[in-house]
Amino acid sequence: MKVFIAGATGVLGRRLIRQLRERGHAVTGLARNARNEETIRSLGGEPRAGDLFEANSLAWAAEGAEVVIHAATAIPVSPRRAP
Repeated sequence: MKVFIAGATGVLGRRLIRQLRERGHAVTGLARNARNEETIRSLGGEPRAGDLFEANSLAWAAEGAEVVIHAATAIPVSPRRAP
């Protein structure tokens, strides 16, 4: 199964990547920066650059997934808004 995780580098997301990979699933994780990309790779996932608050980049990052998991938990108080 192809799984996409938003929040892949957080406490929940890191555990999910490990567990899903152990069960043979392909995992793609949302990465905001190069450090997050490396974390996702080190856990066996494929990083995709994107922004949780930008619909188009989020849709691109999740493209091809059969399952989408929203594990992002550190939501900013004042997210920037698109015009």
